[in-house]
Order: sequence, then structure tokens, then C-alpha cells
Amino acid sequence: MLWALLRNRRLGVKFRRQQPLDRFVADFYCAECRLVVEVDGAIHDTRVGADRERDAYFAEHGIRVFRVSADDVERDAEGVVHRILSELALTPPLSTKLERGPGGEVSLARRAFTLLEISIGLVLMGLMVAVAVPSLNAVSGARLKETTNLIAGAIRDTFARTALQGRSTRLVLDMEQQAWWIEETEGVARVKATKLEADRDGKVALDAADERLEGIELDTRDAKEQAKLALFTGPTFKAIEGEWGTPQKLPSDVRFKNVWIEHLEDKVAGGVVALYFYPGGYTEEALITLTDDEEGSRTLTLAVQSLTGEVFVENDEPRVPNIEGDE
Repeated sequence: MLWALLRNRRLGVKFRRQQPLDRFVADFYCAECRLVVEVDGAIHDTRVGADRERDAYFAEHGIRVFRVSADDVERDAEGVVHRILSELALTPPLSTKLERGPGGEVSLARRAFTLLEISIGLVLMGLMVAVAVPSLNAVSGARLKETTNLIAGAIRDTFARTALQGRSTRLVLDMEQQAWWIEETEGVARVKATKLEADRDGKVALDAADERLEGIELDTRDAKEQAKLALFTGPTFKAIEGEWGTPQKLPSDVRFKNVWIEHLEDKVAGGVVALYFYPGGYTEEALITLTDDEEGSRTLTLAVQSLTGEVFVENDEPRVPNIEGDE
């Protein structure tokens, strides 16, 4: 179950299953972040000493170990993924070199610091003592990366779940409250005839009335108007069960800078918008930009692909794509 949520870079990084690491074999291993994920079944209650030795060996070689019980994976796989994303946001140590052996196993060889590395380290220590602000910025940058990875994981998971369950879902982005959550509907969400435009304040409203229903009363007795109401009135969405169905507040120093989704005319910086997912494996193209400074100069953008649900993280702010091909 957990492998289905980790494979194919669903969390933005590559995991390997049953990866040999010297004399041990990790359940799941991410080389990019040097993180081992271990799923402990009932048998681990009888081998606490061996697990401690194993964890200590990994720690000695700069690899972090995240343990989770098999019961937790069974009961709350999404919650486990959230915790793994938090672990991935931590920067791995740079003093460990991973070497691959002739049989494909990974050798955890510690390497000595060179004179150049020691000199650089001393300079960096002097800078950290002289200026405290960069360390604070590093913490903020970590929160921005963690938040971006979490939302990316939610998008990939929602894309897969929608394709399997056969009902429309949406990721709601509230730029006023700086929060996000996921909703679903038993009906079928339809694409509006025209793209939504922001108001004078640069905001958009969620579930705005379809322009094709303008002037039609909900209690109309006219047969043609009733048919239009049935056709163009959107389905009712409700929050999904679980943690992602409740508003997920962004960290205090992280905010949505702007959002563009395929049904929007241009990027918007306020209001409430939603990224829709459709049965059959399709979503909308989207650019979701987050920042963690007042000027909005440091950003990360989630670029969502419509046909695959894949999410790429960009360090800049890509322009709105010309998906209609009219240039």
C-alpha cells in the first residue's frame, strides 16, 4: 500500500524498495534525501536490539531512519505520507559518500574532509557567528520547501484516487485564509464555457454561478429553463474524510503568491480557487506559486501536468502557458 504512494516520484523524489545498504536491506530508501523508511510489523517487537543497531549504523553514515508501524500504514496511509514529506524536507548531511558495489548494493563509506573543505567550513562558521539572519532565512526556506512538497504529494494522490474512484474531486486553495483542502462530489464537474476572470481586486470566487444561468430563477416552471438548470448547475462538493478534508493552514511565514489554473484567464492573487480532477485520469494544467518573504522574491512554483497528474517544482514563476495554441 505504501509503495503505491512512494513509487514513480509521487512525493517529488525517487524511492527504491527493498534497497540493499551494506549488510542491511531497507524497506524504502531515498538516496536524494538519504532517508530510510521502515515499516515495522509485529515481528519488530521481538528484535528491538537489532533495530537499534541497524539505526545506529545508518546514523553513523549520515542516513536518517523514519519508522512507522504497519498498523499506521493500514489505518492512515495519507497521514504516514504527510510525516514522510516532513522528513524529506530536512536537508541530508553532505559528509557521506554513497558508493555502489558490484552487486548493486550501496556502500556507506565515510570520507575524510579535505583541507579545502575544512577551510570553507571555517569561513562558513565565521559568517554564521557574524550574521544570524541567514540562519533564520534557512529555516523559512525549509518551511517553503516542506509546504510545496506536501501540496505536490496531495495533488499526485488526489489524481490517482480520482482515477480509481470514478468521481470528480478538487483541491481548494483559499488565498484569503492561506489554507488548502480537498473536496469530492458524487456528480460530474463540468468545465465552464468561458474562462473566469478576476475582479477589480484581483480575486476570484469559488462556485460562481454559470453565466448561462443568468436571469433564471431556481424555482422556475419553464421547461427550457429547468433543463438549463439541470445541465449547467454544478455538483455539490463536500470535504473528503481524513486530514486533507480539513483546512490545512500554511505556515505563518509561507503564503500563496499567485495561482493560475486552466479555467482561469490569468494568474490571480486573491480569493478562493480550485484545481479540478476528473475520472479517467485527467486534471487541469496549473501553476501554484508560494513564497516565504514579504517581497515575494523567493518562490517555488508547482507546475501541474494535465494528462499525468505529475507535478514539477520550479524555482521561478513560469508564465501562463498558451494551451489554446493561438500564438
